[in-house]
Amino acid sequence: MKLIFAPAHLQCGDRFSPSKTDQRHLLKVLRLQRGDEVEGSDGAVRYRCKVVRANSKVELEVATAETMEDSRRIALALAREGARFTGAPTGFEFAVSAAAQLSVKEIIAFGCARQDPGKLRMDRLRRVAVESAKQTGCPFLPSLSELPDVPSLAACVQDTYALLLDHGARLSLMDALTERVDPSAVFLIVGPPGDLTEEEKQSLRNAGAVPARLGAELLRSETAAVVAMGVAAVTLARTART
Repeated sequence: MKLIFAPAHLQCGDRFSPSKTDQRHLLKVLRLQRGDEVEGSDGAVRYRCKVVRANSKVELEVATAETMEDSRRIALALAREGARFTGAPTGFEFAVSAAAQLSVKEIIAFGCARQDPGKLRMDRLRRVAVESAKQTGCPFLPSLSELPDVPSLAACVQDTYALLLDHGARLSLMDALTERVDPSAVFLIVGPPGDLTEEEKQSLRNAGAVPARLGAELLRSETAAVVAMGVAAVTLARTART
């Protein structure tokens, strides 16, 4: 069943029209007819919808609405990277796409001494998250926000199990997750190309962040973020079953 993202706070009997992209897919690819069913989500509530109109425009009616249990336990803080003039996808967008596929709960773009000077396009990032979640059938969407600097991030990660990716750390990410993880959540922090300054790292360590390394290879920031999210997702899923 095709998953679409619907407006928030719908109730049974409400009608709405999907986005233009979804309408084209429903009409041209799936060739849905009146009476067919579509699964919808607003990121918190799952909807089962019936097609009530399918000519030049698709209109859906909510048949059932069920609040979803949100079991997501991963948050990501990634040094900000602005948009490029070429329009090509950025590394930050690559990380957001992966986060949406891995059911990451929260993504924070934070400023730092070696940050990218470009301006983040939050609307584009949200579209990237929506499209990635739809393609993988994930009914949740990560929240997206910005923090101006590392001290703001340090205040945000207090009272969480925060892991600061650091190539020089003695503790591996896997060991940090399996031996010391709080089963309720994990907060991954990934710095910019060129790394965080020592002062910024110390600020995060003072807030309780635990330095952890991925492996012997030195990875680009967005690649490190994706690998870390994947490792965390698999590890936390395993610990939840034991």
